[in-house]
Amino acid sequence: ILLVFLFILLFSFFITSYLGTILEGPGYLPYYYPLEPKLIKREAKDYFSGLVTTQEQANYIKANSKNYPKRTHFFRSARRIVMRPDHYCDWVATFVGKKNYKLFYLFNFYGFFYIGFFLITTILSIKWNVNNKKIDYTQLIFVIYTLLASFFVLFTVMFAIGSSVEISKNITDWEEISRAEITWDTS
Repeated sequence: ILLVFLFILLFSFFITSYLGTILEGPGYLPYYYPLEPKLIKREAKDYFSGLVTTQEQANYIKANSKNYPKRTHFFRSARRIVMRPDHYCDWVATFVGKKNYKLFYLFNFYGFFYIGFFLITTILSIKWNVNNKKIDYTQLIFVIYTLLASFFVLFTVMFAIGSSVEISKNITDWEEISRAEITWDTS
């Protein structure tokens, strides 16, 4: 029963950090930053007010890009200015940036332990069935699960290690790839 509790606990941490990464978002600046928009009294928050939807707005960004804070970049795919962008992640279907980087890191960290625990249990299950001569077609499913879990364990540990290195250097993937000028302390 302790193993089931541990499995559920790791899954809870994993799925919470995954959903948090998606829902938090990377942190966006509106295209008109640092100007304030004309405020209209609304009950609900307007999530699309800073979205670039016209060529005129895109031209405004090009003309005023020097006024934006350091470590921000406009991405046409997001149609927004992303704060401290790291990369676009297909797994979470959003950019990873300033506001959701910690959650992304935790998603990979907990993912490694959750999937690693799953991998160990599938290996032990296969071993137990082989030792007890209970080999049937269901073992093929466990072998497939084991192979997939092996891939995802390697995948998440590579992301966790890579993110740890970037955190220690105070730099993001996007800054390394684009060879952005680093004008802040990286020590």
